[in-house]
Amino acid sequence: MASGAAGALAHAFRLVTEPGDEILTFAPFFPEYHPYVDLTGAVLKVVPPNLENFQINFEAFEEMLTEKVKAVLINTPNNPSGVVYSTPTLQRLADILREKSREYGHIIYLISDEPYREIVFEGVDSPCVSYFYDNTIMCYSFSKSLSLPGERIGYVAAMDSTNSEVTGGIDAFAMGIYSVNQNAKVYVKVTNSWFDPDGEKAAAETLLNMGCDVIAQHCDTEYPQTLAQEKGVYSIGYNSDMSKETPDATLTSVIWNWSAYYTSYVNSIVNATYDGSNYYGGMDESLVGLTGLSSLCEDGTQEKVNEMQQKILSGEFGVFDGEILTNDGTVIGEEGKTLDDATITGKINWYYHNVEVVDWK
Repeated sequence: MASGAAGALAHAFRLVTEPGDEILTFAPFFPEYHPYVDLTGAVLKVVPPNLENFQINFEAFEEMLTEKVKAVLINTPNNPSGVVYSTPTLQRLADILREKSREYGHIIYLISDEPYREIVFEGVDSPCVSYFYDNTIMCYSFSKSLSLPGERIGYVAAMDSTNSEVTGGIDAFAMGIYSVNQNAKVYVKVTNSWFDPDGEKAAAETLLNMGCDVIAQHCDTEYPQTLAQEKGVYSIGYNSDMSKETPDATLTSVIWNWSAYYTSYVNSIVNATYDGSNYYGGMDESLVGLTGLSSLCEDGTQEKVNEMQQKILSGEFGVFDGEILTNDGTVIGEEGKTLDDATITGKINWYYHNVEVVDWK
């Protein structure tokens, strides 16, 4: 069980396959399966649907079930069709997998994407897959199976990890989330543009359709905020106080006060102290900050935010202190040290370990 079934599925795929192996799944299917499998070096192959009732097309399945197949992936109740695999369907599937495992001399695992099994209408039987086949890996999700919101956070990003400004902001945000909820995951959609209304809208829609409970952004339009409000989802604004446009969604906004830089620059010219060096301003100079939290937040949250801000301003806490685990397993930084300003602004090209970039395809 993971915060989202995606994490559990990704680990299961890595566990049972090697590069070049095949995984079979059945159309129609959740499109994110492709990037999860691709990252392992395995190949996802799709069995065409049984258009009469969307149960398994066994004729096509048995033709595709070759020795290269190491796992079969099912999703029942299915996203997007809503069909529930019947007991006869699951029994026949299990019988075929047992037979082919013996014939090929290796286990063919059955991986069951399980977040919807309890979400069925009255009178509909949703059989437990593992009852039929011993070598079943069941992948659950906190957010759906246990009805725990706040475990899946969406983030619309203007640029990918080659841009340290955007990536550093995502990482700092993800670290903050991890400090209060170690099960939560940040899903990032990249538009690859500083201003792309259509792309930002599409990215936000994709994240919301994935079931994200909160939407944040580093992009220019307010589409992530307005779409979140339409969906009844919380959001975090960027650049300006976006609660003006979306009072029923925006919890707070990250704001930039460029007058702090302009004042510093002009004063350095007037005082003949300008030397061309990079300007590193932050909360202490009022260059960046947060708006006050909205009434949508729990009582006591503002006090906790104020407490952490004071620790940052006093130097007691640094966001990029110590060793930092990335999402590819690399460790950045050193114990007892903090990343310097030049690294933070120009060399953060990695994501924190609870971040997942979701492909558009």
